[in-house]
Amino acid sequence: MGFLQENRGFVLGFSMGLGAGLIAREMFPSVAKMIKPTAKMLVLNGLTLVEKIKENVARAQEALSDLTAEVDLELKAKKAKSTSGPPRPRKTPSKNIASR
Repeated sequence: MGFLQENRGFVLGFSMGLGAGLIAREMFPSVAKMIKPTAKMLVLNGLTLVEKIKENVARAQEALSDLTAEVDLELKAKKAKSTSGPPRPRKTPSKNIASR
């Protein structure tokens, strides 16, 4: 799933705020000059946050992959150990002399 699908509410709110900001810019040009640096800072911080989240998710995926590989190796080792135990004695048919 993509970022947009997972964060629909955030994206909707962000879009509405952005739209309101664009409308306000046209209605109040003097306010727009003051808001622009703040808007740039918010966008920059948002992009930085997204990059940090991506890095943390990648680290978590790698750690989970490593853990899964370790558990898989342990399970294979246990399985190999249980199947390669000492040979079991064969059952030989008993000779019943009386039944002849």
